[in-house]
Amino acid sequence: MAYIHGTYEAIEGGWPEIALNTLAGSPGQTFSHSNIQARKLWAKLAALPDNAMLQAGTRSGGNGIIGGHAYTVLRQIQVGEGPKLMEVRNPWAGFEWKGDYSDNSDLWTEALKEDYGFSEVRNDGVFFISYDDYFTNFTETFINHDTSDLFRADWLILDDETDSPGSTS
Repeated sequence: MAYIHGTYEAIEGGWPEIALNTLAGSPGQTFSHSNIQARKLWAKLAALPDNAMLQAGTRSGGNGIIGGHAYTVLRQIQVGEGPKLMEVRNPWAGFEWKGDYSDNSDLWTEALKEDYGFSEVRNDGVFFISYDDYFTNFTETFINHDTSDLFRADWLILDDETDSPGSTS
């Protein structure tokens, strides 16, 4: 990445979806939480294919969330009429959410743990957070799309190579 962008300073911070686009050719979208309704973002996330790559960004921190930081969103989950949760990973492996549905939250019942795949408390950077808290504490959601299946009907592929069939050069 530093070679592509000229210096390491050019890649400090930045936008995660641009990094995935640069490294993997995965086109990305950014959804600013101030410009989309929470219910609409939830619906967009629910409609994504399983191979979509999700990330989240923060501007300010608190309650275990680091400000000015990017996180990986492992999954969005709601089982039946249960709570809407996000499973998130801090790439630094520590510093986890300390609110509702965090590792030590009293809201976890044995049934919820089983339904949502919550196995054990460990300080590994992976945590659950309610969707409402996610939407409030994270400022952007980044979505990158896996284009390895180029025959999908929802992708337009443009070929700008001059030696392609039909070219006059």
